Amino acid sequence: EKVPPFNPSAKGSIRLLRLPHRHGSAKAIATAFDQLNISTPYVMIAQHDNFFIRDVQYLQQILNFMDDDDSKSWLQCVHFPSTATLKYVPKIKRRYGLDLENFCRPHKSRGLSQAAEKLCDLDGTFVPLIFWYGRTHIARTTYYTDMILRHFPLNVGDHLEELWGTRQLREILQCSAKTKSKNGHESEDNTA
Repeated sequence: EKVPPFNPSAKGSIRLLRLPHRHGSAKAIATAFDQLNISTPYVMIAQHDNFFIRDVQYLQQILNFMDDDDSKSWLQCVHFPSTATLKYVPKIKRRYGLDLENFCRPHKSRGLSQAAEKLCDLDGTFVPLIFWYGRTHIARTTYYTDMILRHFPLNVGDHLEELWGTRQLREILQCSAKTKSKNGHESEDNTA
């Protein structure tokens, strides 16, 4: 059934799954994975109440970049800019004392094959998120099936941001505290 504006173009496909009652975002995403037999290498997850803060004219370039062998090991998901991620690097440094600057990767990352650089043609930087936001994003299908959806029993009303996001933030902050402790920096773990 074609439901406007969900008309795929060219070789694309969009399937709309109408659920009979409210599931909450996490359970709805899990249900879609269970019922739609997703076979594409990537999925795009979009919340009904989320919006783009700027035009996205680089979708194909992001997918080309993610397809490159050099990116497959570290780039699993790309969240589009949102109000929560504006000025993210200084925000995280101020809020948590974490300096993300050294972990940001230019889209034209050194070490990419020349073919990948020609396909990508992106300007800007990938900024690592320490909290997984329930915002519009593209992810590897396997990232959902092998990581996100396997870690939690999902109930009606659950949100991945609250489940996966808080877990990710907690693990990153714990790792940071251990690293600071090992390097002689004061941390909550350092009671001596």
